[in-house]
Amino acid sequence: MNLHEKREMKRDIRKLVDDNFEWADIKFVLIKPEKERYDYIIGVSAFEGEYIFMPYHKTSIIAEDSIQYKRKYRELFDECIEGHVLLMLEKGYTVFSMDIYFHYQMWDFIDYFNNEVFEIPLGLNTYLDYCKNNGITKNLIENETFEMVDDIITDYLENVIDNYNIALSETVGNKRTVLGYKWSLNLCNHEVELIYRVMTIDLSTSQIISENYHDKIDNAYKDYLSRFFNDSLIYYSSLDNKNRVLVKQLKKRLEGKDDCNG
Repeated sequence: MNLHEKREMKRDIRKLVDDNFEWADIKFVLIKPEKERYDYIIGVSAFEGEYIFMPYHKTSIIAEDSIQYKRKYRELFDECIEGHVLLMLEKGYTVFSMDIYFHYQMWDFIDYFNNEVFEIPLGLNTYLDYCKNNGITKNLIENETFEMVDDIITDYLENVIDNYNIALSETVGNKRTVLGYKWSLNLCNHEVELIYRVMTIDLSTSQIISENYHDKIDNAYKDYLSRFFNDSLIYYSSLDNKNRVLVKQLKKRLEGKDDCNG
């Protein structure tokens, strides 16, 4: 979507909101491509309260206190707009826009429910990737809202490589072997799929130098072990060769002999 298309969409959304609310602020917009147009989920702050506005849905306006989750999500966290946003991102919507004050609410929500939100991994990853790619940081939020937040992006990045959550990781020499996983939306059947990725990373350049993808964790783990043991063998064989040279030089200096057996 180019800038012109984004401006047109922004005007379209503003008109839809003005036609249905008086003196309303737009807090966020989520979008999802449909056959003939984009579907919108709009966060609206009006004089009467906070709302979810879905102009092309049968029930187009939902007040904050009327939001309902499926039972399994009700057991995780409160029914609220922030949770609703993550659940919609889980269903394949993406963030079109979001004001900084609602970002603060999202960060506060994710920090408070920091374990529970991992039950909606695609939604969480989609939102945090949006923040990472659009410069939404702890400093920006605090400077604009004058509210303190924990740095959820840094916490997230410590456990993620190239958008894959780290399950296992081992380092040998300057190589790191990682088994990662992520949930991805299949655009054909609109189902969330789990993908495993085994990576070898060159720590001197921070580049992924080889990788394989798997749909079963057993196969991914076999690949992970094979890579790790192979890199270990190469590394320790090289280290042994270097050490043998050092031992030979040390023996010659201390004992006056050239050979180094055993």
